[in-house]
Amino acid sequence: TKNGMTQQQVANAIGKSVGTVSLYLRGAYNGKVEEVDQAVSRLIGRHNDKVVERRFNSEFVSTHAAERCLDAIAIAHIEGEIS
Repeated sequence: TKNGMTQQQVANAIGKSVGTVSLYLRGAYNGKVEEVDQAVSRLIGRHNDKVVERRFNSEFVSTHAAERCLDAIAIAHIEGEIS
């Protein structure tokens, strides 16, 4: 594929068979095309999010406010208010 994934990797990522992916890419898939369209769109979205995240790559700066927020999150998690 264009982003360097094999058909097998795409199939695994979207929960479809390699045959389905192959037919879909050739425009010959007779199943629920909309379902595959949505799965592929989600996969592309996740891939794009990872690319943006890698480009952003800022380091966390521990400030007093950040530490207070992290403490509040930890307490909420321990108390069961956050899963």
